[in-house]
Amino acid sequence: MKIERIETFLIRLPLKSPYETSGSRETHQTRVIARVESGGVVGWGESVAPETPWYSGETPETVWWLLDAIAIPRILAADLSGPDDTSSVLGWIKDHRMAKATLEMAIWDVFAKTANVPLAALLGGTRDRILCGVAIG
Repeated sequence: MKIERIETFLIRLPLKSPYETSGSRETHQTRVIARVESGGVVGWGESVAPETPWYSGETPETVWWLLDAIAIPRILAADLSGPDDTSSVLGWIKDHRMAKATLEMAIWDVFAKTANVPLAALLGGTRDRILCGVAIG
């Protein structure tokens, strides 16, 4: 599959209620959204990098820069036979896992929509329920 177009958006989302931990209080989150298009099909991905580099070293701004300056040109030049190829194309980039995952999410979405199957099925999911967790700080 040839990815024809990729756009990134840096957005600021207000939270319905503040998220508080022992270290901070957040009233909004800044996120990078990736829009990937192939054959008229659009897939979406979202970065989860926090506002400051306390967790992984990544921030929305570093994610946005890495995608636009380095990762997107590589993906646009590649011919992907499956969504797993994204990791191969971007694997040479050290660290920056959240940035790479943002693009990979959107590409998995495109492949699932192109195949007309739920993303969970494409990923091999067989459960009708999943476990979830909660963050307490």
